Amino acid sequence: MLSGNPVTFRQSLFESYYVARPNVPVEVAGRVLPKPDMGSIEGELGARDAATPSPARLQKAPGMARSAAEAAPAAAPPASAPAQIEAAQATESVTQTVFTLPYKVSVAAGQSLMLPILDRELPAQRIDLYQSSTDQHHPLAAIALANDGETGLPPGVLTLYEQATTGGATYLGDARLAAFPPGEKRMLSHAVDAKVTVDRSSEEQHAIVKAAIAQGVMRLTRLVRQITTYRVKAASDEERNLLIEQPRLAGWSLTTPNPTHVELSADAYRIPVTLAGNKQSIITVTMERPLEETIRLLDLADDRLGVLVASNEIESSVKKALGELASRRQALARRNTELDKLKEQRRQLVEDEKRLRDNLAAVGRDTALHKQTLDKLGETEASITTLSTAIGNTSAEIETAKEQLQAFVSALTL
Repeated sequence: MLSGNPVTFRQSLFESYYVARPNVPVEVAGRVLPKPDMGSIEGELGARDAATPSPARLQKAPGMARSAAEAAPAAAPPASAPAQIEAAQATESVTQTVFTLPYKVSVAAGQSLMLPILDRELPAQRIDLYQSSTDQHHPLAAIALANDGETGLPPGVLTLYEQATTGGATYLGDARLAAFPPGEKRMLSHAVDAKVTVDRSSEEQHAIVKAAIAQGVMRLTRLVRQITTYRVKAASDEERNLLIEQPRLAGWSLTTPNPTHVELSADAYRIPVTLAGNKQSIITVTMERPLEETIRLLDLADDRLGVLVASNEIESSVKKALGELASRRQALARRNTELDKLKEQRRQLVEDEKRLRDNLAAVGRDTALHKQTLDKLGETEASITTLSTAIGNTSAEIETAKEQLQAFVSALTL
């Protein structure tokens, strides 16, 4: 015999049990469409002269192309030599490049054909190009291509291949080429480089750099700083060249990094970075813009005046003048508060006087209450007269203080 309350149950061992599995979606890479690169331009930065670069300068500039042999490992001789083509004759005119075929071409009705018109080697180099508008976390794999020929190249869509050492070719991707005049450079973005990760953050700072007072007006010059920090890390140990595009903003100027080391495009600064293996690189980009603010001192709010007096960014002479202005305004505010109190006291006495007159009319003349009310009425009228005199004196003092404050502000020149 057992005494207690144990837990007992039965379990079926022959039934089938199924556990629901979570549904994992198939990973599909998002598609990107980089803008055709329009090249670099001359600007106020004193950057490289992109209009007429020479092969020697291309070798010295960071991120530029050197030669086709340096863009990829040396290829072994192919099993069979590529077919030779008869290149079209290129003529450079004022606004366009004309290609003239050396032979006649016939096309049957309803048919189309493709004709090779150019066979030229161009200096090229692999490079990563970061554009936050295209992909926020990864740069684009690109080819830096320099046109060192005598004629321009037409715009179009390119299919890029890399020749392997075994003689085969690996498909890299497609790229768009804008009109390519001689002596210029283009970035052919053809894929997203997922082996390089970029974390981008930004903050904005405001600082007062100058304060001047004249004719009752204070002019503040503020310097607004926009600080963008890029944290970049590559997954492989090989060294990489990276160009970071920082958008150009109207009215802003670049202060860091050194503007003379930065390439200028139509709408962005291109900042060259060398990634050392799989170590994280931190690049800080600072842009500044001055802002002018005009403040009429007499209209300045008390809380704003207090902030300016407590600021460590303003010159001591200006702070001293603002401190004196704050003291005078505080004294004037106290006099106004005192005037308001006197007016409130007189208002209450006027109401008491009216009530006493009503009571006096309601009681008999020969009664003690009549005499008591009459005495109280006299005291109230005397107090009203005293308060009226005090109100007049305080009002005059306030007007004098206002005039003195006006004169003090008008005389300030700092």
